[in-house]
Amino acid sequence: MASRHQLRGALLEEVILVLLCSSGYVPVAEVGQDPTLSRSGAGLQVKGRGANHQIDAIADFTIPQPFTNPQRLLVEAKAYDANKVDLGVVRNVVGVLKDVNEYWRAEGRSACRRLRYHYQSAIFSATGFTSHAQTYAYAQDIYLLPLRRSAHFTPILDALNQVSDALAEEPNSARIGELRRQFRAWLDGTQPHPDPLLIPLLDACEDIRSALLGMIADRFPIFLVPDRPEALEKLESRMQMQIHFGERGWFLGPLDYEYMFSFDLPDELFERYAENGQLSRTAAADMKEEMFQAIKALYIRKGQLRVITFELDRTWLERIREQTRGNREVATNND
Repeated sequence: MASRHQLRGALLEEVILVLLCSSGYVPVAEVGQDPTLSRSGAGLQVKGRGANHQIDAIADFTIPQPFTNPQRLLVEAKAYDANKVDLGVVRNVVGVLKDVNEYWRAEGRSACRRLRYHYQSAIFSATGFTSHAQTYAYAQDIYLLPLRRSAHFTPILDALNQVSDALAEEPNSARIGELRRQFRAWLDGTQPHPDPLLIPLLDACEDIRSALLGMIADRFPIFLVPDRPEALEKLESRMQMQIHFGERGWFLGPLDYEYMFSFDLPDELFERYAENGQLSRTAAADMKEEMFQAIKALYIRKGQLRVITFELDRTWLERIREQTRGNREVATNND
């Protein structure tokens, strides 16, 4: 029998795949003609150098980039009852990522023509990450995206709890696979009548529809969740923004729309980037200062790609670092 957190994690992955579409990602649902994928009874598998790995949430980045193989994102989403994502989860993701990046398949008679992907991994968590998980992820280039302090994402987490409670007695993982299929089919418009138990979650997704992946200093990803779908329609190519922190978490928005986006930060991981000079003011002396004064995001709507630059007030980094230190001290005292 699938546990509540397994059900929540599986459905959370489907939600993340949907929200990533507006940032240029397209979910991979079938093997098709792709020789790097296979399918087992449990779902999709990605072929590695040493083994095949079951990965249920896969998305291709649709924007070609020079001097790199096509990018493919492997998504893990964890929705535990209370525990944070620990070092063991990140270690497993690192092992899978290394193995699949070392696999390739020669095409036809030419060994020089190979279908290869540049794989990346991101872990989303409804409960945050332990200190050791953050440190290891930083060293191994695994991207961690917490969700628990992102206020606009809270209705989805609440709906996940409601749905998982209702589904908790479902007997096996095949049921999870069927729920995934229905979730994607409903969003595609090919299944107008999904399992009624999914309706609260589908409604919560419909209330948001899209999210943006923003990059701080072109290095550190944050998951920007709008307060309503129309927020993305208000985006301009360059926007003056401020970062706010309060009882409900982190927010990004202009002065007249302060809560346009909510987001969360893995505090210790962010601080580690800062301490190593990648987000520090001192490093700006040798690099363009504006790199540290903006969050950049890609937004795709109706096939049209836009690069959005959120220009931040000059004290934004100090505000974030001060708050993250405070959050770490509180967490340490509570442990």
